[in-house]
Amino acid sequence: MIVREVNEGPKIDYALNGTVLSLGSGTISIDLAARQQDTETVIDICRDDGHLVEGMGRWYVATIIIPPRRYHLVDTGQVDENGAPVLAREALPLDTGSVVLNLWALPKQEGGSEA
Repeated sequence: MIVREVNEGPKIDYALNGTVLSLGSGTISIDLAARQQDTETVIDICRDDGHLVEGMGRWYVATIIIPPRRYHLVDTGQVDENGAPVLAREALPLDTGSVVLNLWALPKQEGGSEA
């Protein structure tokens, strides 16, 4: 996974276990492979009223960018009316090394402590 720190300051904890990304000590867990589509998928994680939320919130905490699904062609063992082999697209597994995790500094609560 490509991790980019967008600004200075403490960031949210994260862990990648297989294709499952957990943020905030497991507060939010996302199966990246299950979310992968034929187009790039962008998932925003924000902090709102002291809680992590997927989607828009008061403060950005992280943005996850999942690359589009990739395919390769496999022979089906069949032939078309012209005798040419019939091929089918088969999805390749998610390459977690190409997922981008952008991290923003955690917001400060009143009194100067991190939220």
